[in-house]
Amino acid sequence: MTAWLTPQQVAESTGRHAVTVYRALESGELHGHQKRHGGRWRISTESVEAWQREQDTRTPCCPAKVVPIRRPA
Repeated sequence: MTAWLTPQQVAESTGRHAVTVYRALESGELHGHQKRHGGRWRISTESVEAWQREQDTRTPCCPAKVVPIRRPA
């Protein structure tokens, strides 16, 4: 079973600032889920571990068919 973390929990567990985690989520560097645009982020522990190893963060969490959402700048 996958454990889900909030951006604040990811920041605490990785020793990074919460803003760094939010920026990684928005850029697609760290894969997370939102129920709707502007909603709360949920990040799987597997994605966090892959992010720390600088690997693809989508693969541990989701199938290969996941397409990142490109939001307007």
